[in-house]
Amino acid sequence: MAVKVKISEKDKVVGDVLSVGMIATFGDEDDGLVTSIYTGSEWLPCDGSAVSTETYKDLFTVIGYRFGKSGDDFNLPNANPTLVTDNHTFAAFVGDTVVAVKNASPITIDISAGAGKGGTRVTIIHQQSGESVQTLTITTGTNMTCVVASKGELVLVWDDDGKQWCLVGETVRMLEKITTAGLSEWITPFAAVYKLSPVGGGGGGGGANPGPLSTYAGGGAGGSSQQLSTYISAGTTLYITMGSGGSAGSSGGNGGNGGETLIAFDDGTSITLRGMGGGGGGGASNGNYGAGGIQRNNTDLVDMGVEIGTTGRSARGSSSGEGGNGACGAGRGGAAVSVGNNGRDGGDFGGGGSGGAAEGYGASKSGGAGAPGAAYIEY
Repeated sequence: MAVKVKISEKDKVVGDVLSVGMIATFGDEDDGLVTSIYTGSEWLPCDGSAVSTETYKDLFTVIGYRFGKSGDDFNLPNANPTLVTDNHTFAAFVGDTVVAVKNASPITIDISAGAGKGGTRVTIIHQQSGESVQTLTITTGTNMTCVVASKGELVLVWDDDGKQWCLVGETVRMLEKITTAGLSEWITPFAAVYKLSPVGGGGGGGGANPGPLSTYAGGGAGGSSQQLSTYISAGTTLYITMGSGGSAGSSGGNGGNGGETLIAFDDGTSITLRGMGGGGGGGASNGNYGAGGIQRNNTDLVDMGVEIGTTGRSARGSSSGEGGNGACGAGRGGAAVSVGNNGRDGGDFGGGGSGGAAEGYGASKSGGAGAPGAAYIEY
């Protein structure tokens, strides 16, 4: 129970008693609105700072170490919002914190450092800057990413096991990005409509051989995605097989095809989704330009939503062919290169590698490797 103390004239609070631990917001000429906590004898700003258990015995009796610290000191709550307007990475939170975000363009804040105590709450208030609301992405340190595209309040709580942030409420959509190589599993946390999007690996760029003329090889295509939105029960296991990126072509050879990414589950329907790998780029020798990579097996992506990775470009002018982009914004293809350079690898997941570019009778140049696939789970 809160400790009651009589109000003196200087308190200037309506009523005849104050409660130790009471929090109120006051207007200040210099600092604007300031949120403070009553100690029994004075108001202290709720800024998360450490104070003495001996000096503020009454307040310590009420809140203890709830907001962090130990021994002879305890932390005050941190209720005055930290204003964020651009990309920002937070250190580990030592107590409950309020973050006000007012971004004029899409930004990301990183809270993956976690918290020092189970139950720590971080309240993120997404405000509007200018005429429109800009997207806010919150990185939490696990595969979970919170994407906020509207104004509102988001609360995350550090679990009692000290492992991860948990979302309180359903004000935002969740996006899991799985990139584990080979076979992995993901279990649905609750019954909901899930959007599943496997993206295949990008195709590798073609290689360029030396010859009478400079030669330029083609770029690999980006991986495609077969997509499905469907209701799935809680505790259902999704089996994810990750597609590898296509190998880089060398000595005038074609780049390798990207691997297929699969998401399979059995919720009474036995569904398998396929993200097709991008085709490899064509190699080049003796002055012949390599063909751009093609997207493989488009006809296999039927009866569901489809997003096709872009086709890698043929060599042109005085540069190699650039790699195609992966589906679902997964990753950009490798950029084209000029004569005398190896191709660039696909950027991020699902992007195709660009072709190599050999200079006259100089050394052969290999293409860039395609990037591996990814699996997106939105709910």
